[in-house]
Amino acid sequence: MPLDGEMVEITWLGRGGQGAVMASEILAQAAIMEGRNALSIPEFGAERRGAPVRAYNRIAATLDTVVPRTPITQPHILVVMDPSLLRARGLMPRVRPGGTVLVNTGKSPSEARAILGRDDLEVHTINATEIAMRVLGRPIVNTILVGALVRAVPLVSLESVKASIREKFSGRILEKNLRAVEEGYNRVVLGKREEVIASV
Repeated sequence: MPLDGEMVEITWLGRGGQGAVMASEILAQAAIMEGRNALSIPEFGAERRGAPVRAYNRIAATLDTVVPRTPITQPHILVVMDPSLLRARGLMPRVRPGGTVLVNTGKSPSEARAILGRDDLEVHTINATEIAMRVLGRPIVNTILVGALVRAVPLVSLESVKASIREKFSGRILEKNLRAVEEGYNRVVLGKREEVIASV
């Protein structure tokens, strides 16, 4: 889903402590660096570790496009940061027909799509938690999923994402997050809309 004139709406669905808001900020800043208008929109609810958290992005193709600040109810792209949320029907937004879902899970794209129950979606997966524990030493999956997302959907370049990360972190934390975003970019398992749904 490249930026071809349409504003792209993204929902990050995770749990407190996984970095949903930071992920949306990194992506928005990378888009701005490429001359687009973009917003990161946090949604604050129960502010405790483990509680469901949402953050949003709107990315326009041009800098002069007006970008609304309202929450997104039907995103083009959904990033599921915690695999347990795949089955949380009350929390899952209705992704637009033909949209994209990226899931942090050890399951295959076809297995994740079967859980979602939608054969019209392009579903990609990555075991971001495993990478986070190995690279960062903590289950913070945000930069990994940003890397995976920009590989799956050419919203912005990996180099712009890295530049955005350099504005957020420094020292050893920066180096770990640059490695994390690269692993996300290189290790995402890309699914296709036409895959046969596997039974799980």
